[in-house]
Amino acid sequence: MAGLNQTDTGGGGFRYSACLTERDIIQALRYIVEQIYTVVAATTDGNGEPVTCAIDIMDYDTDGLYFLTAKGKNFYNRLKKRGSQKEGIT
Repeated sequence: MAGLNQTDTGGGGFRYSACLTERDIIQALRYIVEQIYTVVAATTDGNGEPVTCAIDIMDYDTDGLYFLTAKGKNFYNRLKKRGSQKEGIT
């Protein structure tokens, strides 16, 4: 399983980051798809305010997670608008 890297940030603080292998990532993605399935996605509305919605994760591969949404839904419209601005979902 993955280890942790510890980086001294100065002033007595430390930052930790995981050393994930491709196998670790695939296992985590598989767990999300097969065990969790429904997650909450966050985007922003036209005023920059956060908006959340539940989505079902349908599949995964080494590039990431995949989900579906319908054209005409508010979530779809927010994703398309943010995508055209080179922003993603959180």
